[in-house]
Amino acid sequence: MRKSFKFLITAFILHLSIVNCQFSYSQLPAEKCIDSTSAGKTLADFKMISYAGDTINFYDLTEEIIVFDIWATWCGPCKAQAPIFDSLRTALASEKIKFISISIDKSYSKWKRFIKVDESTAEKNLKDHFWVGDSKEHLMFLLCHFISEVNGQQMIGTGVLQYVIIGKNHEIIMRDAPQPQRGKLDDVVKDL
Repeated sequence: MRKSFKFLITAFILHLSIVNCQFSYSQLPAEKCIDSTSAGKTLADFKMISYAGDTINFYDLTEEIIVFDIWATWCGPCKAQAPIFDSLRTALASEKIKFISISIDKSYSKWKRFIKVDESTAEKNLKDHFWVGDSKEHLMFLLCHFISEVNGQQMIGTGVLQYVIIGKNHEIIMRDAPQPQRGKLDDVVKDL
């Protein structure tokens, strides 16, 4: 009885930690999603909607280096990183480098309301915030896949927050770039 109780408690805690991290696991055959978006591959064009409501094509962006912050309003760690990402956007953005935040929230209006009232989003940065929706087939969702080992088995997880660096000719330089708070994202971008 005591062993089964400990097992249930451990399983419950593990479940809570997975849910709170916003990870969902599926069997590895979806590995092709990761391979198609790995470093060195060309990122396909896609549409995104700006805060102002305009539809923008990714290929319309002309900067040599583009850093994506793929996030959602329901992701606590994403919201904690946002002010740090915005400070990098302000400090490092130039004619050659652009930092954009792309939301995979289900609701455009909920995302827009959140952005407007979020104190960490400076008014001048609203032009660099975009929404693509939560379609599992969207390229941004595919970029949120990762391989992990669970109980000795390789699995694919999906989760945000995710940082991706894109270079010339829309080539993926780094699909799992470091988080801004760790102080390494700015080093990676400066090296490029």
